[in-house]
Amino acid sequence: KHLALYSKNPDIQEFFEEWGMSGALPPANEGEDYFMAVHTSIGGNKTDPYIRNDIHHDTTSKEDGSLLNQVTITRTHHWNDTERLRLKNLLASFGFKNAEPWLIDLLGGGPNTSMMRIYVPKGSQLVSSYGLEQSSSVLPQTSPLTLLHDSDLDLDYFSFTHTVYPGTSSTFSLSYTLPISLTFDPLSEYRLTVAKQPSDKNTTFTKTILSDPSLIHYRSFPEGLVETASGAAGETAPTVPPSQNA
Repeated sequence: KHLALYSKNPDIQEFFEEWGMSGALPPANEGEDYFMAVHTSIGGNKTDPYIRNDIHHDTTSKEDGSLLNQVTITRTHHWNDTERLRLKNLLASFGFKNAEPWLIDLLGGGPNTSMMRIYVPKGSQLVSSYGLEQSSSVLPQTSPLTLLHDSDLDLDYFSFTHTVYPGTSSTFSLSYTLPISLTFDPLSEYRLTVAKQPSDKNTTFTKTILSDPSLIHYRSFPEGLVETASGAAGETAPTVPPSQNA
């Protein structure tokens, strides 16, 4: 989303909301997973256009139905000599033919320090983190990993600062348990809502669902005949622990 609209006129605002133009986030549904990654630059420069975020969101179902999420984010600072030359040529076209190094760093060549918020379902519990220990020494306003609650959204979020330097990548991950679980009798569904930060166009999101090795995997549910790659038909059943599989 690159444009959000608001009006003090209730009728116009209702129109914006009905057509998804208000910028309102999708609600957190009870019993479902939720994810949103928000980054806000606090470094006092203009390096965000050179940052790419690659997010991997993995959910593992345990034998008892409990769910564990691992979120791995790689942030890459794509500043290089080509970008430096492009910026110098752009500045020259506006009359700044001998741009000072500090201006080049301000407009892209400096480190990117961002305040990160990872929104998750209320009641999530942190299990472990990786790659965040050394990222809080660049600015005085940096902060360590903290789990907080947003009462307006009724979501919890992990808050921390992260720095990535020009021409490098930095990866960090969070593992946390969800306040929801799956049942096998009757079978329940796993659902995930992913919200995107407005105006963010340099992020990719990859979702993977895993399960405990003790669980038996079936191709489809409900039970029925499905066509295999060879064209033959095979009967299928839901995923259940071995003890519950007839």
